[in-house]
Amino acid sequence: MALSIADFVRERPFNDFGPLRRLMGVPVDPRLGGNCIELAREFSEQLEGVRARIFARAEDEIHHAVLTEDAQGLWYWDPSLQQAEPFNLNVLKDQIFASCTAFPCIAGRMSTLNFANVGDDSFTVAKRLYKPEPPHVHEKLSFRYNLKDFVSEALVSDEDLVAGHEEGSFCLEHVLPDGGVISFVSGEGFLSARKVGMLVPVEKSCAEVERLLKLSEGQLFSALSDVRELYSGYRLLTQK
Repeated sequence: MALSIADFVRERPFNDFGPLRRLMGVPVDPRLGGNCIELAREFSEQLEGVRARIFARAEDEIHHAVLTEDAQGLWYWDPSLQQAEPFNLNVLKDQIFASCTAFPCIAGRMSTLNFANVGDDSFTVAKRLYKPEPPHVHEKLSFRYNLKDFVSEALVSDEDLVAGHEEGSFCLEHVLPDGGVISFVSGEGFLSARKVGMLVPVEKSCAEVERLLKLSEGQLFSALSDVRELYSGYRLLTQK
């Protein structure tokens, strides 16, 4: 039975260090999830009754979501934005703005993906998070797509994905059973963990997520820690 997108994103974390590990010949534990391309492809392939699956490439040419078509129309799926329910793009034919829910859930309120028809066969998607303190809405990410720019496969390489990182900062985000999200960031000389709305100790956070992902022996902590060394090694190789 196909997982709902909410169940899928609870089971499959987002990480953006997979391309770096592959380039350096280091295996990636599949339980640590994948990037936007990997998650979109994996989720769409488990859907039933779909006539077509195709990537939607954002105008930044790096971020990818996936579109599927069935008897009800054209659907947008983006597990990396922690989308929590289906969104049918056909609604933008009759109205300019529409939205669907997303994680994290903060203080009992879900985040949203806000869609806008901006004309010329284009639409935008903005992820907005609720914050208990003013200002109450925070826009985390925003992408623009052109419906004429469909691609059958993702048109971005692991090298492009690694090059897009500022100062070697990589992350893993995991949706918790309560709907919250823990975000780990591994960069030059630091490793931090943050549950949206609060800071939490890294070791405690890793242990909690390891238990949920059925990992053991510090695999998550190791994967996050060694990405710094991998990035330094990759920079040395590419600068020669």
